[in-house]
Amino acid sequence: MNDWNKLIQLRNPPKPASFTDTLPIPHTSPNPAISTIPASPLPSLLQLTRALKGSELSADLFTFERTYYKNNNQHRTGTHWKKYQQLRRLIKRFQEVNLNDMIHDLMALMQPDKQRRRFGECANLPAHSLCGYVLSRLGGAYLLAERILEALIECYSAFRALLAQTLFMPTAMTMMAITSRLHILYRHVRIHIERCYALLRPFLELFPEKQVRQICVNFPLALSRMASSSKNISSSQDVTEIDMLESSDAASQHESNPEVEMPVPDPMVESVATTLSDAFFASTESSSSTPPAPAAKNVRFRSSQRKSKRIKVYEDKDEIDDIFG
Repeated sequence: MNDWNKLIQLRNPPKPASFTDTLPIPHTSPNPAISTIPASPLPSLLQLTRALKGSELSADLFTFERTYYKNNNQHRTGTHWKKYQQLRRLIKRFQEVNLNDMIHDLMALMQPDKQRRRFGECANLPAHSLCGYVLSRLGGAYLLAERILEALIECYSAFRALLAQTLFMPTAMTMMAITSRLHILYRHVRIHIERCYALLRPFLELFPEKQVRQICVNFPLALSRMASSSKNISSSQDVTEIDMLESSDAASQHESNPEVEMPVPDPMVESVATTLSDAFFASTESSSSTPPAPAAKNVRFRSSQRKSKRIKVYEDKDEIDDIFG
């Protein structure tokens, strides 16, 4: 976690004092070539603000926080709750980046008129220091979104394992649903961040060469390169390796001691978990492997057994009445 904070701090320089400095967009001719003018980032910036302040994301984050305060005292010593706390810290760190206000200020500088802003008309070009600041904040937010998506999958897997043990089933199912929805929403936010970065990056080429050389070195052309270069400091790989080692050790112990009974999963719990994973994560597992039909047959069989027992009791009672008159 400290490595991630250090990396984000390196890519997020302090905010420039002259945040309101703007420059007119240079045009070499009255009718410049299309290739020399970068595409307007205003529509993508508007979509990003809507994704960050959407009603669905706000409602799910509110439910996420309420679930934490309601169950923290009971589950704070569990390993599954450690994953939940780590995810909560990452979401708070992402909210501290405060992309929404920064993007609103940037759009107001590029186009003060709100009506023209919707059509993507840019009137001013921000200063080179401001462009570098915005790109660095977008890069840090992208790295945090990548880490949040990994933590959401880890948290979902932890609560799914808890559900398979038939322990705290209402809490486990609630957390599986919340993490699934947040995974979808943050995935859309990450896509919008990457799109805005790709549209703002070509604006650096409009500055003089000396200013561009000082800035462009720290910013790749695509955020996917930044994420791939920082995978070596991700702690999720260590967690997955530990889980794989533990599962292999458990399998070897079972092979050496075949008399040890392994826990049999409940078919109803497996069907519920598989349905959730298929609906939200598009898992490769098929829900047909654990159909709920056998459970219904078992219930019918039990009800028929109860009826037969009742009939048998009534027959025994009639025989006793005949014997004793």
